[in-house]
Amino acid sequence: MIETLGGLAGVAASLSWAVSILLFQRALDQYGSLACNLFKAFLGTIVFIVFSAGFYFVGDYALPTSTAALSLFISGIIGMAIGDYAFFQAIIKLGPKQAALIHSTHPVLLLAYGLFSPSAALSMTKSLGVVIVILAVMDVTRNQKSQGSAKNRDWVPGLCWGFCAAFCQAAGILIAKDATMHSHPIHTGMIRLTGAFVGMLLGLLLVKRGRAAFAILSNKNILKLTALPVFIGTFLGIFTMMVAIATCKPAVAGAVLSLAPVFLVPLTAWRDKEAVPIRILIGTLCAVLGVALIY
Repeated sequence: MIETLGGLAGVAASLSWAVSILLFQRALDQYGSLACNLFKAFLGTIVFIVFSAGFYFVGDYALPTSTAALSLFISGIIGMAIGDYAFFQAIIKLGPKQAALIHSTHPVLLLAYGLFSPSAALSMTKSLGVVIVILAVMDVTRNQKSQGSAKNRDWVPGLCWGFCAAFCQAAGILIAKDATMHSHPIHTGMIRLTGAFVGMLLGLLLVKRGRAAFAILSNKNILKLTALPVFIGTFLGIFTMMVAIATCKPAVAGAVLSLAPVFLVPLTAWRDKEAVPIRILIGTLCAVLGVALIY
């Protein structure tokens, strides 16, 4: 029952990310992915700190131990800061569709991890469900309209960056797993996102772009465009993601947290008043079947 609720939380996280992608479009068009990603982490961290303080003082929910907090912080740096940077580099080298296809393989790494860890192992039926979800997500991603691509694809570096992003995503889930099980998701989400924000900021300082970072964080116009998508995609998305990581086995969490493209296609079609192509509809139904097999 608890794992089923965790799976539903993972699906909700994917849905919230899909919605936030559409809402972020104006800000992305005006300021680019670097500015939006950094400001998203900054504003999301503030929202999490406010809610976390409320839960701590009013709800009497204890903060994670220092060891768990460190794991969550490192998980944020690896899974969200380094992972996102690698994903953006893969997009530059390969184009968004190919980069997304490679990135969507991260549940495979988590499934492989289950072969060597009895606590993370899945039954044959659940393993089949995870594989179906992965293939469905890849099929939907492959068949959706291209929204720009790299003019001169640099395959070797692009593949390296893409698989690096997938590895970081999987590693972030594994590192955070134990730390999420004994504390409230508001607290664990706050620490993990703080790690991501600090990682992004340090990365910009290392490449001597500190002034650009300060200009981004002090831009009030970005705040107006990103407040709603940050609340939906960053706060609610990460909150439900932490619930999924805490209650599901890693491969299951990875699978249900990778469903954003499956939601994004019909949402985009609804926004643009277009029909959903039959192949994408079949892929979406296969993803639903995969989730059903998992539970």
